[in-house]
Amino acid sequence: MTRQLGWTLACTLAVTTACGGQRPDTAVGPDPRTADSLVFERTACFGFCPVYRLRLSRDGSVTLHWQEQREPRAVIAGSWTIAPSTVQALLAQAQHGGITALPDDLPASKLYCPQAWTDAPGAVVAFYGPGWSKRITDYFGCQKVPPALRAFELAVDSASDLNAHRPN
Repeated sequence: MTRQLGWTLACTLAVTTACGGQRPDTAVGPDPRTADSLVFERTACFGFCPVYRLRLSRDGSVTLHWQEQREPRAVIAGSWTIAPSTVQALLAQAQHGGITALPDDLPASKLYCPQAWTDAPGAVVAFYGPGWSKRITDYFGCQKVPPALRAFELAVDSASDLNAHRPN
C-alpha cells in the first residue's frame, strides 16, 4: 500500500513538473467571457473539406471568409448578425470547457496528440480580448484532444448560422 502510494505521488509529481507546474486539467487561461470576438477556422484536408474563417463579435456580427476549393485563390466573403446572447453563450461554453487553458498547438503536444492520423482537416480557435489573445490549433488527426474543444468547435459552427450563409 505504501509502495503504491509512493508510485502514485511520484507519477503525479512527474506529470505536474512536465506540464509547467500545473496538471493539464487545472491549467488556467484567460477568461474567454471577456473576449471582444472569437475567430474559428477550418483548415484543408487531403480531399474536399470546407475551408473557411468565421469571426464572431460580441455585438453579434459574423463575418465569413470561404475559400473555394475548386479555385483556391477565390475567397467568398459574407456577413450577417446573430443574437449577441448567442456569442455570450459560446464564450461561456469556452470558459466552462477550459478551452483557453489548452496549449496553443495541440498537434505538437504529446499529451493531446501522441500519434496523429494523416490527411485530416484541422481547426483554429482564437479569442481576442482587451489586452490579451489566445489561439489554439487543433488537428482532427489527434485522438486525445479534449471533447470540450471539439464540442465547442461544433457549437461555433451551429451558433454562427453558417449553414444558412455558406456558399453552394
